Amino acid sequence: MPRRIQTSLCALWLGAFFIAPLTLTGCAQSHEANITKDNSAENIPDIDPPHLHRDGNLLFAAQPDETTIQTLPSEGVTTVINFRTQSEMDERVPFDEADIVTNAGMQYIHIPLGGGVDEEPGYDPEDVDRLAEVLDRAQGNVLLHCASGGRARTIWTAYLIKYKRLSERDAIFRAQRAGQPPSSLDRLLGRESVYEPIEDDK
Repeated sequence: MPRRIQTSLCALWLGAFFIAPLTLTGCAQSHEANITKDNSAENIPDIDPPHLHRDGNLLFAAQPDETTIQTLPSEGVTTVINFRTQSEMDERVPFDEADIVTNAGMQYIHIPLGGGVDEEPGYDPEDVDRLAEVLDRAQGNVLLHCASGGRARTIWTAYLIKYKRLSERDAIFRAQRAGQPPSSLDRLLGRESVYEPIEDDK
């Protein structure tokens, strides 16, 4: 066989040997990426009915499920305040909370509290002012929630200090009484709470 033909056949054989696995690998990676993308909706966790903590006309909860939202009017709730960021709602909540709340005859208020990273909102004094405005105008019971209830009780603690003139000690204890766990510092030091009950609790 002429040397030129042998060289051409050798080149074709080497090309098939090296290129074909790369092509198959690329297909496998593309298929795997598609599987991950297709299953992304399944990664959204189911939302269980939350436990409701009460302080007067205020109720605090983790993210409520659809059924809980629809039953809130029977608890006298007229306003729902959500402190989750919009990106959280879009990524983690598989229903339109605002629609469900308004269709149930309640007012929906969104005061997003985040980490202040990139375009996400942070924790600002204006958020406390907004909460005070909503609570001042609200009739009936009000549900405050975020993902776990922690942000809802934290901003309420700031409201108690700023607008109700409670000491920081009494405001934090009152939040704990409404379901807020002891602070990370308390937990690290092995103490349940450093706060004494306020007078009307003794």
